Formats: sequence, C-alpha cells, structure tokens
Amino acid sequence: MSVSKAKATLDEVARQVASEHDRVYLTRNGVADTVLISAEDLDALEMTVQLLGDPVAMAALAHAAAEPEGISSDDMASLMRQRRQPGA
Repeated sequence: MSVSKAKATLDEVARQVASEHDRVYLTRNGVADTVLISAEDLDALEMTVQLLGDPVAMAALAHAAAEPEGISSDDMASLMRQRRQPGA
C-alpha cells in the first residue's frame, strides 16, 4: 500500500492491522520500506527475540522439547513472566 493511500485510510488500516493481525507494507515509489503491525504482534516478536537470546530459557525449551509431553503452557507462561521482569 502506498504511503499516500495509507494516510488517507489510516483509521481503517489501523483497525484492520489491530483486529486481524495483518501486516501492511507501506511503499514509497513502489518500494516497500515500512511495515505496520499491531502492538500485540510487536510485543510477541520482541518477546521471542528475547527468549531466543536467553541461554537459560533456550535450555529450558530444549529440555522440554526432549520430553514426550513437551513444555506445558504454565511453564511457558512462567518463562515469559521471568523475561518481562526488570533486570531479567
């Protein structure tokens, strides 16, 4: 979508991005240079990057993956809470 079209329909585009978790690529002179994503999706991406960079969390995930039952949703939630704590 061109930046000029996005400007004209920003409210509608923002609602769609937030509600449907769509990504909207904005173009300038026909070249995509910006992407609109929902705040929720950005938070999830940032959390994923943090987890991937955390050796302790990755070891816990690797251990859980080796278990027949995998990692529980409670254990995953605990890892996510730990990463959100300041200084983690």
